[in-house]
Amino acid sequence: MLLRFCRMRAALILCALLLSVPAAPGLSAERVAPDRLWVQAVTLMQQGRPAQALPLLDRLVSIDPDNTLYRLELGYALFQTRRYGRARFHLDRARAGNRDRMQLAAANRLIAETDARKMFSGYLSFSIRPETNPGKQTGLSSIDILGLPFTVNRAPATTTLILATGLSARPHLSDRARLGFGVDTWSRFSEVKALRDHQLTLHAGPILSFAQGGQIEIGGLVRRRWTAGKHKSDSHGGYARLGLQLGQQTYLTLNASREHSRHFDGSVPEDRTRLIAQLNHLATPALLLRGTLGVTLTDTPLPAASGRMIELRLGGTRSFRNGIDLRTDLWHRTDNRRGPDRLFGITRKDRILGLELGLSNRDLRVGPFVPELIVGAEQGRSSIGFYDYDNSYVNVGLRTRF
Repeated sequence: MLLRFCRMRAALILCALLLSVPAAPGLSAERVAPDRLWVQAVTLMQQGRPAQALPLLDRLVSIDPDNTLYRLELGYALFQTRRYGRARFHLDRARAGNRDRMQLAAANRLIAETDARKMFSGYLSFSIRPETNPGKQTGLSSIDILGLPFTVNRAPATTTLILATGLSARPHLSDRARLGFGVDTWSRFSEVKALRDHQLTLHAGPILSFAQGGQIEIGGLVRRRWTAGKHKSDSHGGYARLGLQLGQQTYLTLNASREHSRHFDGSVPEDRTRLIAQLNHLATPALLLRGTLGVTLTDTPLPAASGRMIELRLGGTRSFRNGIDLRTDLWHRTDNRRGPDRLFGITRKDRILGLELGLSNRDLRVGPFVPELIVGAEQGRSSIGFYDYDNSYVNVGLRTRF
């Protein structure tokens, strides 16, 4: 399979070189530079030096993020240097909207080979997060309960440090079956003790692949959480995931999970069921559109703590020249409880609206990390005024995937 791809790739490069012509007098340096970079990168690749070609190909993709041939060659260079996570990312985009049959066939073959070879994946991110209302508390200074006024002590605006890591392995069981297992952690560090939060999740289960890039994954998970320096809860449950490739530009993911949580802070135990559908559509190699619809059902012995939450999230990521990526996410969430609040005697119904903008530059790397700036705002309104809140935040951090 790989030999056939190499032959097809050689034909693509030959066509590209034959079609390239010297820049005529009067053309800008911006047009000349990509042509020269491309010839240099192709020469290095033909000489079997993909590591030296990588920075040139990275620069070409930054200059013209919609160019499928640049993406394809960068994906192949990353594949040759065993950077399968990044290779898959660019190969998917080389396939998006591609009308060249040779390029499309080459991308599909190399994607299949990349998926077969990729055994490990992971991520690491950490960020500093100034936040106006990290506890998502009411802006009221006092509130009436049963006709009596009570003063509300609201936590001040503060800055937290967020660290997220994950590592997973997928060893082969057969040509179409793997065993997936991994660990994920999420931590928030703060001077305010009540805001400290740490979560550890372990998961494992078989993964079955079928035709045209589809996958089914079924497994179990255990989770432990600590808040305010204390052991808050233990959870266990199962999950199922179905991934479907809808053409060469769209991928649909359906997720279902069921968890039982036992709390150690006096809260009642709960069962939580989540159903999530996510659609990713690569409109062009430089534009990813996504939409997510999720439903969460919570069951506890207390009707006031039980209910249904529905979230709709729409967003996209657009790559611009010079390596700039702009990400936007807009979400609307409803959280309706089944019974009246024990303190206020009113059934709680919340509505949350949020907007987040993220800005990064793939050319400004700090080692393997990409710097990212995120600005977000969230507004919550409830049938019980005590639960109304407004919050805004800025995230300044570094992230990487492999």
